[in-house]
Amino acid sequence: MNAANNAKSAVFLLTICIVIALWWIRLPPPGQSTAPPKRNAVTVSLPQQGADDEFAGASASADCHEKQHATWRQSYHRTMTQVTSPEAIVAPFGGETLTNRGGEFRFFRRGNGFFVSLPDMDEHAKAAQQELVFDPSTARQVERQIVMTTGSHHYHTYWINSRLNHQLWRVPYVFHIERARWIPLEDSFLTPPSEHSRVSRWNDSCIQ
Repeated sequence: MNAANNAKSAVFLLTICIVIALWWIRLPPPGQSTAPPKRNAVTVSLPQQGADDEFAGASASADCHEKQHATWRQSYHRTMTQVTSPEAIVAPFGGETLTNRGGEFRFFRRGNGFFVSLPDMDEHAKAAQQELVFDPSTARQVERQIVMTTGSHHYHTYWINSRLNHQLWRVPYVFHIERARWIPLEDSFLTPPSEHSRVSRWNDSCIQ
């Protein structure tokens, strides 16, 4: 009877030791957090690639479709939408100050970042949602960092983070690449007059 009890106790202790060992192995190194990595506040609103097992991505196709990948890489499609970087930005961002419809826009750099000072586009969006007239000349002036670019052929468009539900607003100026000049957005694309007061949102303009 004692031998049987001793055997059960030994098995129990061995099981506890194995569980503790497995738990210890899974512990992160000292100083390393177990929490999932946080996304940068600047890029939190950027479009993200979903976890789709059927989507391989451009890098995965380079080996098996070398010619097609090389052709795509030389095209405008590769650079059509990019996260902001010195290589992606075409406009000078040298402190240019522009005035349009009573609003003031200043494009500048700070360190490695690209910024714009402009009438608060969150206020503009709220006014448009309530069908109210937005006056840029009386709106609060804010600074926002450019987080994404679109366009690589004729125009370059720049996007900033909204403080409203992680949205992206398009800066209401585009940079004409060939003429090397800034142009008001509403003077660059044909739109009905009723839409001139709208704020251009990424989810409305580019994915729907």
